[in-house]
Amino acid sequence: FVEQDLIDPELGEFPDVRAAFVSARCPDVDRPNEDGVALVPGPAGGVVAVADGVGGGPSGAKAARTALEALVRSLSLARENGAEARVGILDGFEAANREVLGLGVGAATTLTAVELAAGSVRVYHVGDSEAALVGQRGKLKLQVVSHTPSGYGLEAGLLSAREADSH
Repeated sequence: FVEQDLIDPELGEFPDVRAAFVSARCPDVDRPNEDGVALVPGPAGGVVAVADGVGGGPSGAKAARTALEALVRSLSLARENGAEARVGILDGFEAANREVLGLGVGAATTLTAVELAAGSVRVYHVGDSEAALVGQRGKLKLQVVSHTPSGYGLEAGLLSAREADSH
């Protein structure tokens, strides 16, 4: 799912795991959604990945698509070689970085991947696209730290959530 407004939650079904996601462009701007989502099923769970192309910069949507395609290829190659999803994700992040830089236009994107399996969740991310794990009763169980000055300030207790939102 790239360059689409997904206002109604989409549901990704994996063995023993379900993931819901939405994606919408910033309501204050009049340009296409530069976000993308990839669902990659695996033998025991799967990977959900989000790339948020840097809006206002050149080719944000292309950067998001490029990053997700690199990640999906790396996950497929890792599976073919009998490696864990972790190997495919880490190799995919490195390949995504090389390929986005290789576009040569100054494009950029965040990249977040969540490895899902029965009873476990592992998050990998770069940039300010956050991942959160919410239980069936709405309790927040995990939220990653945004890789931004305000994200670090919030985590360190230097900013409140409200201050971080407007920082």
